[in-house]
Amino acid sequence: MIFSTYINAGGLSGASCWSNEPPEPYTSNEEQDFSDLKNYLKKLNVNLTDSQFKNLVSKFHEGEYSEYDYYGNRDDYKVSYLSAKEIYDYVSPRNLSTREDPNLIAIIEEMGEESFGLFASLKIVEIPDDVEYEITEFDGLETIREKCRTWC
Repeated sequence: MIFSTYINAGGLSGASCWSNEPPEPYTSNEEQDFSDLKNYLKKLNVNLTDSQFKNLVSKFHEGEYSEYDYYGNRDDYKVSYLSAKEIYDYVSPRNLSTREDPNLIAIIEEMGEESFGLFASLKIVEIPDDVEYEITEFDGLETIREKCRTWC
């Protein structure tokens, strides 16, 4: 994932070894903060209007997880995340090659492993300008190969 936010959404608290009282539910009014994403896009010279940024934020995937503590206490979290490719697909003009686009390369170089999607491992490879290449895929693993002639 490239960008993710976590907020405490509530949980159960108040139980302890000194009391037989059960934990009480609590809620949180914490709001997710996407300012890091906005600043990062500005750093890449990607200027979105407020409505475009709001639309991008609406594309974040959401999930939940809980951290359990002693005596039935727990904190519940809401997580939102979006991969580098999903952000790139939103901000990039549709006529650019996704493999050679400088913005995508900058995101991967800047963020490193954080820019990878789930189960992905990305590597930037420099290919000389005069070399024609193709990307082959087998079982989800992609390989870059120099194009050559093939006869059946």
